[in-house]
Amino acid sequence: MAVLALTRRKTQLAMLAEACRTRRRARVAQRALQTDDPGSIETRFLALQPDAVLLRWPPQGTGRIAARGATVEVVFQHQQQLLGFRAPAQGPVWYPRASGGPVRAWKLAVPLCIEPREPRRDRRIALDDRTPLDARCTSIADNQRSFTARLRDLSTGGFRISASLGEAGWVQRGDVLWACIALPGEDGSAEFVARVVHAHAIAPHGIVVLGCRFCPRDDSTVHDQQWERLRQGLAQPGRGRGGA
Repeated sequence: MAVLALTRRKTQLAMLAEACRTRRRARVAQRALQTDDPGSIETRFLALQPDAVLLRWPPQGTGRIAARGATVEVVFQHQQQLLGFRAPAQGPVWYPRASGGPVRAWKLAVPLCIEPREPRRDRRIALDDRTPLDARCTSIADNQRSFTARLRDLSTGGFRISASLGEAGWVQRGDVLWACIALPGEDGSAEFVARVVHAHAIAPHGIVVLGCRFCPRDDSTVHDQQWERLRQGLAQPGRGRGGA
């Protein structure tokens, strides 16, 4: 399956516009969602506006999900791939149609990003302090914000790092980072774009643990080459151990 160029904002907006034009099915929940979930709501895309995505108002309402103020998870199919985004819900509105009168809609903010929601099948490589591997991470949005982190584990889908709370306490879920991971046994680094999917501060230890998902660039070949360089370095004896 071809890798979607989801790092392009224009691509993401075009995808949302198509989903609305074709009234694509959407499943909404208030937590991470990959498959059918009893707490989720099924609806359809309705319209893309400059400041909002409109979904059809669910016939039975939004149930346990707050119609306004909650950040919801929306998943949908695109070209046989499961995609998803998170966006704040802004409540019910009326959407005017060309014919047939207005319909009730559920207004969501335009999402910052759309990402694959495929279940993780990749094998994770766990690292420890006996085989330290560092990454220099810089905010894509503000290159003045950067920090050095210790790599804790790695897979083809992403990585987990820990960093000083004083240096990286500003990082939030959804932030996009440029990560330069030092190559084991040689000078240089492998460079990746990654999005933070969770951030957990451990105040007593003065650290923050970040889980990041790779965002392959528009030329996925470059990403694959960087990953292969890093994988080969980790394959050296004593560099890491396989983990689930």
